[in-house]
Amino acid sequence: MARMSGRIPFTPKSAVDRGIAESLADYAGGRSFGPFKTDKELIDSLHRERARARSKTEAKRKPRQ
Repeated sequence: MARMSGRIPFTPKSAVDRGIAESLADYAGGRSFGPFKTDKELIDSLHRERARARSKTEAKRKPRQ
């Protein structure tokens, strides 16, 4: 919920249900991380995923001239 000029806009239930369904499908498809035994494992996982995302982005970019 976001508060805007004294009003609180509510998201329709169907949009919320759709988001939950997408999230559950991602989880069922193996697109999730964890559980982690320590906070260091979590941080290491975040750094690996960031490096992986950056390498994909850099491969798609054209070099500047």
